Amino acid sequence: MSFYRNWAVEKTSWTDANPGRRFLTCANGNCNFFRWAEAEFDDRSKGVINRIKRHIGKKDDDHIMELVNARKEYNEQVKQLKNEVWMWKCVAVLLLLYVFYGWFSMRGRRMEM
Repeated sequence: MSFYRNWAVEKTSWTDANPGRRFLTCANGNCNFFRWAEAEFDDRSKGVINRIKRHIGKKDDDHIMELVNARKEYNEQVKQLKNEVWMWKCVAVLLLLYVFYGWFSMRGRRMEM
């Protein structure tokens, strides 16, 4: 528990100065409680963690670009399919109008007889 009688939670810092270092802070963020949960890493460890973090970040950026491009392609396909559906609806309406016109015109001829 923190000084203000709130529950403390353990989190991990990902700053360049303290990469991967765990600390305690208030669970609800209403107090200014802060305490490191472990000793500071040496400079070599910090450098290794920061290089790994940058490498993973670069991979994430590449993956995000793949997802953005896939989404654009998906949106294009959806747009094309919507246009096709609209076209088939128009064809169906025209076909129904043709059938009803034929049915009513035949019915009108029967009444004349």
